[in-house]
Amino acid sequence: MKLTLLPLLLILPLGAACGDTSTTGIGLEFSPYVDGGASNLLILGPAFEVTRFEVLVREIKVLPDDTTDATKYKAKGQFYVNVLDPTANTTPIYDLSAGTYKKVEFKFDTPDTGTGLLPANSAIVLEATIDGVDVQYLATKLDKVTLRDVSGIPLGAGDVDYFLVDLDIIGWFGGVDVTTLALTDGVAVIDNKGANKDAWNAITENIKTEIKMLRKPQK
Repeated sequence: MKLTLLPLLLILPLGAACGDTSTTGIGLEFSPYVDGGASNLLILGPAFEVTRFEVLVREIKVLPDDTTDATKYKAKGQFYVNVLDPTANTTPIYDLSAGTYKKVEFKFDTPDTGTGLLPANSAIVLEATIDGVDVQYLATKLDKVTLRDVSGIPLGAGDVDYFLVDLDIIGWFGGVDVTTLALTDGVAVIDNKGANKDAWNAITENIKTEIKMLRKPQK
């Protein structure tokens, strides 16, 4: 999956944060939608309330512009993100060399060892009430997400860029009528195995086009 991005914006020199200019890196901050805040309950409209949104990110790559001396970076592990919690919605900062980088890649996936999120050993768990229906979307693995910057992401020594990954969950449910879904104990469980598999396929395809990396407002 390849997405074209708006130009990205350098947000926060690490030295300003902690007095250390020896680390160069990029952080990804996940947002349910670009202009939204984060809380334990996210109300996106009169008929769309999100109560849980957790993901596991496994394997993050930062790839350099071919014209610079920057080096390719790959981190593999289990990175937990609680999208609704502002203290847990950002991946760690990655130690990069100075230079210009052209794209970031990551996967929503369960770890090589250990377990994923409950229920069902998942990499994505989204729970919401939509049009009066309690829904639960589960995924154990999705295609690689590639986020590009056509002009490159310049990093000087000691610089850290924070980029906002807009998940746009309203767009995930585009074309899906949740009022028609089968219920299990009062909940429409949307996974790739059960009665709501067609809805799962539609949402998963929507995810491929809705995830974007946008400019984060400068603090």
